[in-house]
Amino acid sequence: MKNSKMYIFILALALTIKSGALFADDFAYVTGKGTTDISVVNTTTNTVITPIGIGSSSVWVGIAPDGSFVYVSNVTTNSLDIIDTSTNTVTASVPIGASPTGVVASVNGSFVYVANDTSGVSVINTATNSVVATVPVGASPNGIAVTPNGSFVYVTNTGANSVSVINTGTNTVVATVAVGTSPIEVEITPNGNFAYVTNANSDNVSVINTGSNTVIATVAVGTSPFGLAITPDGNFVYVVNQVTDDVSVISTATNTISSTVLVGNNPIDIAITSDGNFAYVTDASSNSLSVIEIGTNTVSTAIALPPGTSPHGLVITPSIFPLGSLTVSAKIKKNDFLTESDLKTVLTWSNPLDGAIPTQYKVYRDGVLIATISAGDFRTYVDHNRKKNRTYMYQVIAEDETGAAATGSISIKS
Repeated sequence: MKNSKMYIFILALALTIKSGALFADDFAYVTGKGTTDISVVNTTTNTVITPIGIGSSSVWVGIAPDGSFVYVSNVTTNSLDIIDTSTNTVTASVPIGASPTGVVASVNGSFVYVANDTSGVSVINTATNSVVATVPVGASPNGIAVTPNGSFVYVTNTGANSVSVINTGTNTVVATVAVGTSPIEVEITPNGNFAYVTNANSDNVSVINTGSNTVIATVAVGTSPFGLAITPDGNFVYVVNQVTDDVSVISTATNTISSTVLVGNNPIDIAITSDGNFAYVTDASSNSLSVIEIGTNTVSTAIALPPGTSPHGLVITPSIFPLGSLTVSAKIKKNDFLTESDLKTVLTWSNPLDGAIPTQYKVYRDGVLIATISAGDFRTYVDHNRKKNRTYMYQVIAEDETGAAATGSISIKS
């Protein structure tokens, strides 16, 4: 599903960051139930450009953290179609479970998680474009989102009135949270502390504390809430109400409605630009995109889509900002004790090479945050209890007061 709320520290995790990239324009990729094309909209000029043919209608869509690929769940062929955004062509189609719905990429882009209406969640390795696991969840899984640290995936089970929590390290369900009636979409706040879930048949939004996996608030919204998106600063949640043709704006500080914005007919999904200035809403019956100016919560324009599109899901490419670099080195060491041994990775890294002054470093193993270290004279971390003959990917991100400043990575076999 949407992964348009791209934060710089997430972008730093991408294994294939485009060197020196600074995108002048962002683009919205829009699925349609009434077309065999993916509509593409330049969000700088709000103009529709050449569509991408995929051969069948489509519903939900996801995007790689660096915007290099768009992932479309193809309900006709039961596959995941992969679009290279540099050429806007379909480069691969991966067979998955029946009736695929929500799509989300891991924070480092190594895996894509796809909800399948009848078979659970398919886990796709993006290096090989193959399914490496299928995770059973509740009935009729639909929406899907990943926590900012990459450790967990949250899946709405529309037929079970619940949300399944998947541990991405083991690809197993570690918690199930009861929510409202017919949950559709889920999104997670930038700090990872809360998940917001739209409940279509109870006309409300459940707020889940991700630390305890319990519902801590329920917010009444319009009729039949469907898609939702969270602003990059985490202050507001924008909820699309399909029947009342409006968008409810929830303040995350109080979990109350702060504004309601009228949009087109039969709105379905919503995505927010990475600068947080605009929200784009798919209006299925109006065959258009409503563009909400977030500063004023008013619709600034409506973009007409090709006749018969019946737009559904959408994602927006992130603005990519170039990051500085740092050098990471790693050694494997083994300590033997009387009854056991400890195989460990010893990481060290340089200061940012461009002279940035970090306040802290974050260390990731295989895309999952494993340590946060205050900046100082000692730039090292020991990762204990590693498995023999396994290759690990480590990434270190230097952060200053504005976010990610520099990154470096290394692979090592234990």
